[in-house]
Amino acid sequence: MLQDPRIGSNATTVNTWLSSGALTPDGRCALSECEASLNNIFDSYPIYSLSIRNDCHLLWSHYAACHTGFCIEFEFPDDQPEQVAYREHIECVPLIDFMKSSFGLVGEDFGTRIHDALLVKMNCWAYEGEYGWIASDELAPGGVPKGRKFVKVRYERQWVKAISFGCRTPASVKTYIRKHLPFTTEFKQAVEAKDSIEIVPCDDL
Repeated sequence: MLQDPRIGSNATTVNTWLSSGALTPDGRCALSECEASLNNIFDSYPIYSLSIRNDCHLLWSHYAACHTGFCIEFEFPDDQPEQVAYREHIECVPLIDFMKSSFGLVGEDFGTRIHDALLVKMNCWAYEGEYGWIASDELAPGGVPKGRKFVKVRYERQWVKAISFGCRTPASVKTYIRKHLPFTTEFKQAVEAKDSIEIVPCDDL
């Protein structure tokens, strides 16, 4: 029998989860529900991925439709994006720790632990130079709704410092963006050099 007083009135329920050292049907159901809850918490964080690099061939190829898209340069005045940590293994958040946290058996802030885990990627992605910006509750109340993959986040137009067009962005796309963007910003052009991408002013349209 589980006797830890910190579990309080939940002790009776928790004790139905185990029998003879194995999970009961109730225990397996509780484990599944906890796993779903933890995944929902991870999915609810409104995190925006950015990079410090605008001259990387792979980034333009992977995220800008093979150089035909564009790159938005942001400048955040308040909450700054946080640098992603690249490690040999992705961060692990054991389910048992989440369950213990739910019962008050650990003193750490579990939200901080999840926040930190979201900013870890494997070493093979280090070339991206990624930063993660997690929108505040003020900008994204309630985070990403359950069942959704994204949420619209309010931003100030002065945060957009420039837009860089890809090496192969069609002229029609450039013209459309410049004509319909509802505010003024700087425009730049990615130019394919011999071994690199160069970003130059774009004043010819």
